[in-house]
Amino acid sequence: MTALIEQLERDHQQMLRMMYIFKRDLTCLSSEPTLAEGFVPLVDILDYVKVYPENWHHPAEDILFHQLRRKPQVNLQAIDLVLSDHPRLEALTTQLGLIFRELQQASMHPSGPVLRLAHRFCSEQIAHIHAERNIFNAINQRFEADDWQRVNAAIAQRFQRSQGSSSSETAQLPATHAPFRLVCQYP
Repeated sequence: MTALIEQLERDHQQMLRMMYIFKRDLTCLSSEPTLAEGFVPLVDILDYVKVYPENWHHPAEDILFHQLRRKPQVNLQAIDLVLSDHPRLEALTTQLGLIFRELQQASMHPSGPVLRLAHRFCSEQIAHIHAERNIFNAINQRFEADDWQRVNAAIAQRFQRSQGSSSSETAQLPATHAPFRLVCQYP
């Protein structure tokens, strides 16, 4: 397993922890006496899930998955489904974040449809992670050294372009990524 896959797996572990915390806090929110404070961990999780995957995690996976599509005897439908999930999940995260901020500002309890949307969000994120893990197994079985070279070059180029940097620091982004501290605050 390469450092890139290991980083993406660590991201998945962290995301799973956050989804379980999100579910727990969502359940507690309805009985929260100080309603506005009950939204804080939920909004923080949604902010993280929006920013980190959109800026690093999904672009790195997209590069990996597109390289896998070039290999023989891979399940293209599974890869394409996971790739199409990325923008859809990002949009759902944004939508839910806006809704929760409005509810927080108005000190209102989430309605039934909002709670269903939030639970669907968690379920879809978790299912997405499990689908990606299956694809990671295919990558580990099929990638050769030249595949990893192409992936690493594409990732370095992607992050140099997006950050306007010409240094090699951009390729180091996942390794220097500080863990999301909110997870530690809410055991």
